[in-house]
Amino acid sequence: MRAAAGFLLLAAVIAVGPACAARGAGAPPVLLQSKPFRVEATFEDSGGLPWFMAEITVSGGGRSYVLPTAIRADSGGSAAALGELRRSMGWKDDFFFVRTSCGPGNAWKCVNEAVFESGDNGPVGLGRLSARAGEGYATCRVNGAFLDFDADFEINDLTSHAGAPGFDVVLLGKDGRLVGDPGATWARNERRFAANDSLAHAHVGPQSSGGREFWEPAITPRLENALIAKWCGRESLADSVVAEARGVLPGEIGAAFAKLVATVEPGALPRTSRLLPSPGE
Repeated sequence: MRAAAGFLLLAAVIAVGPACAARGAGAPPVLLQSKPFRVEATFEDSGGLPWFMAEITVSGGGRSYVLPTAIRADSGGSAAALGELRRSMGWKDDFFFVRTSCGPGNAWKCVNEAVFESGDNGPVGLGRLSARAGEGYATCRVNGAFLDFDADFEINDLTSHAGAPGFDVVLLGKDGRLVGDPGATWARNERRFAANDSLAHAHVGPQSSGGREFWEPAITPRLENALIAKWCGRESLADSVVAEARGVLPGEIGAAFAKLVATVEPGALPRTSRLLPSPGE
């Protein structure tokens, strides 16, 4: 189980490696917006690579949010990268969106959107939500709500990257923060829950590969369902999934399963979606 976590950590490093290979002296900041808060971008010389690294700084009122991003510009150099950057940010429904990317790789939320409100003294960072690549900005804003993906368990001690649990969450803006909409989230994942339930019933024992037993096919559907139910505030349903899982899985794995589910706070913004000001601000 620890080996799976180590593999995922390596995969995460590989996912951002090419983007981080940008070398050379940084250019002066480019001002993209001055009101109602300041937005600047600083580029690094790409060293001849098609990926440009940039830092987007959103600041005002004593707060500063720094958003690293990787921009692909096969032709046109930094001017093309800047044009792409400008197209990846803007306003919708009183919220300011900045799309960022980790570059090439298989990280689930490599492409994100940082979401801001304009507060009394500057920007208020609400979160960094899952976004669609190459589609401008505000792709996470759907029908007056925000659509995100809970990737908190992409790296865990029970499954591989391919078998890790994750699910869509629906969020609402309220009093300068993002809060969960359990009803809408449950409706969005209800089919997923039913499919997982069928898979769970089909896997009640270990699988065999290369003479070794592994439990992932039995873990993944149960774990995802327990997390969905817990996040949506369906505590008794989550408890029943955990109890059934502990009856199927070996003792140590079952205990780790229950411990993982216990970390979920119903309706909370996923940990991997939080956006905080830079230290010292």
